[in-house]
Amino acid sequence: PNYFLSTGALDSIERSLYSAHEVAQMIPVSGLDYYQRLRKINSWVTGYLPNADGPPRKLEQVQATPTALQKAAELPQRSRLGSRVESWEMARKISKFSHLPDTESRFSKDQCKGHFDLHGEKTRRALADRLDRIESML
Repeated sequence: PNYFLSTGALDSIERSLYSAHEVAQMIPVSGLDYYQRLRKINSWVTGYLPNADGPPRKLEQVQATPTALQKAAELPQRSRLGSRVESWEMARKISKFSHLPDTESRFSKDQCKGHFDLHGEKTRRALADRLDRIESML
């Protein structure tokens, strides 16, 4: 995964074609209710990708509630030690990547967006080029 959002940052997604595609292709591994909230909050996605309205076909495979195995696996993360490890890793990531000049990557306590190599900008340029070619043919 190259994009993590906290539940408090579901409305912080940049409104662009690239981000709309990221949201539309997203398949949650758990937390179906948060996924549904994310899609509702970011209904602007259908303005960019009208055919991507609604959940992906694979959504029925997502667990609506955590399984016993998932709860057991996550238990250590809910401990004081788990919280410390998570805080350490968050600080490490923010420190390591926040200084990069790439404007599409974001690292904070609410967002870990590892969109390196300016793929969003490349997408914008490719779309503009295609639209220019179509316009020149008219």
